[in-house]
Amino acid sequence: FGINKNDDEEAFGVNGEVFIPELNMGIFGRYGIYRNRDLDEDGNTFSFGITFLDLFSKNDRVGLAYGRDLSNEELRQENGDDVPDVLELYYDFQFLPNVRLGFSLQQRNSFKETFAGFRLKTDFDVTPRGRFTP
Repeated sequence: FGINKNDDEEAFGVNGEVFIPELNMGIFGRYGIYRNRDLDEDGNTFSFGITFLDLFSKNDRVGLAYGRDLSNEELRQENGDDVPDVLELYYDFQFLPNVRLGFSLQQRNSFKETFAGFRLKTDFDVTPRGRFTP
C-alpha cells in the first residue's frame, strides 16, 4: 500500500492575496487538493494569514498565519495521527541593505509542539541596472 511512481495523480491549488495600503496590511489564503486516482484517496492543504508592514520600524513585518499540511482526514483519524497544522507568529526586519533577520514562534501538530526559530534572508539582483530588453 502506498504511492507508486506510476499512479495516476492530479493536484490543484488556488491562491489569493490582497494588500490594503491604508492599513499597511496584507491578507493571504491558499488551498490545494491532491488526488491519487489509482488508490481512490485524496488529501487537502490550506493556509491563511495576515501581515502588517512598518509596524514597529520602517521595513519590518509582523505576521500571523495558520496552515494545514497535506492531509486525508479519514486516514489520519484511522491512524490516530495528530492534525498536521501550524500556527506561526513571526517578525522580521531589514538587518543590512540586502539581508533580513526574522524570528518565529510556531505551534505544530494539534498545538502539542512548540518551536522557536530565526531566519536570515538575502536578496540580490542578477539583472543589469536599467531596462532589460531581450
